[in-house]
Amino acid sequence: MPHRRLARRAWCALALVAVLLALVPTSPPVSTGASAAEAAPLPQARRVTIGYVPNAAFAPVFVAYEKGYYREQGLDVTLEPLTGGADMATQTAVGNFDVGTGGPGAGLFNALARGINIVITAPVSVVRTPNVAQLVASRAAYDRGEVRSIADLRGKRVSIIARGAANDYYLDQALRRGGLTIWDIDLQVLPSPEAVAALANDAIPAALIVEPFATEAVNRGVGVLLTDDYLENFIAIVMYFNEQFARQRREDGIGVVTALYKAARDLDPVYRDEDVAIIAQYTRLSPEVIRTAGRAYHDVSGDLHLADIEELQRFVMARGEANYSEPLDLARYVDPSFSEAALTRLGPR
Repeated sequence: MPHRRLARRAWCALALVAVLLALVPTSPPVSTGASAAEAAPLPQARRVTIGYVPNAAFAPVFVAYEKGYYREQGLDVTLEPLTGGADMATQTAVGNFDVGTGGPGAGLFNALARGINIVITAPVSVVRTPNVAQLVASRAAYDRGEVRSIADLRGKRVSIIARGAANDYYLDQALRRGGLTIWDIDLQVLPSPEAVAALANDAIPAALIVEPFATEAVNRGVGVLLTDDYLENFIAIVMYFNEQFARQRREDGIGVVTALYKAARDLDPVYRDEDVAIIAQYTRLSPEVIRTAGRAYHDVSGDLHLADIEELQRFVMARGEANYSEPLDLARYVDPSFSEAALTRLGPR
């Protein structure tokens, strides 16, 4: 009986020691550099909003997003689609978008003239043959003999994606292949998917349609190609920054352009299957249409094509779409340093 009491006392003493030891603070274990790095919280990604139009000419923007290239640069990007690029400059200028992508046109130039400065930082795509924006006639109008050539479009309704971007200029150049100008037709506005439907319904005789929607119209038998060869190595889409974003978040701006160029390199010279799938996802067309359509080309040299942008300004002023009388000094709004820094960060191909 005494042995049992002693054993019980010993057990209680040991239990008390264990409790006391548990209450004594201990030093944290020494960790290796690798485990400490794994335990450290990741830096929070900086938020950036980028506006784009869901057609193939903008492919580097959404390919970079889907492949995680913005995230690699520490950026938490939100993509905001617009049906056409005419409002892109305004949305970027007022700060709804940190970054805009669109064709230089009246919307951009008029924003600059109002003193709402935007910084042009990188080319997104350029026009080469076959041109990514194609002049397509309605199959019904073609079969009736009404539109067999570009010259037949005189006085007829022809649509573009949006006014105020570069589409007006492209249509003018395409019409000149048939001896016409944009002043010789009845200009309409329809986003490319709606233009395909309008051709199918015989609602318009012709439209300037951005690929891959032009190929879709021809493949479906609702459209006939009139021309895809009117410009060569001319700027199509540029990337520009809200001025405050450019000034206050330079490193993030370089990161955006770095991701853009990395995606553009992936898309040149041919589309990989993974990139075809991404473009199909954003344009809502089949991968086969993407593969067979005329494609956008992406200038990864850092050339901002200032001469092309100046030509577009002259056209906008001739059209009476400029809200100012004297040409802007566009060199003031072009900053190649973002592209130069991005290409240095990426290194040689």
